Amino acid sequence: ASSIIEEEENYEGVGIIDEQAKLLYAVKVKAYKIFEKYVAVDSEFEINISSAQRKKISDLVDDYQQWIATNVNMQDLLLMFEPCKVEVYSHLLFSFHRLRSTTNYPVI
Repeated sequence: ASSIIEEEENYEGVGIIDEQAKLLYAVKVKAYKIFEKYVAVDSEFEINISSAQRKKISDLVDDYQQWIATNVNMQDLLLMFEPCKVEVYSHLLFSFHRLRSTTNYPVI
């Protein structure tokens, strides 16, 4: 992971000169870090999402070198975790509705 952080800060080391390409590269590195921390199986803060959604993202991002080389536009990159957010939110909403229906809820 530390080599990824060093690589993120060393654009010239990966042959990036253009400012827009630097931004795209930085966002890809951040997306990889989000994947590692929240989406990857057995990650530190693994979120509860469907296996199909986890596989869809893992197939794209799992291999760091391949991910960085992938041709993806900024909009797709910025929206790639939206389905995960929707799933997590729906789980939270379901739990919240269950909590509100308990007799102890008004006391909390």
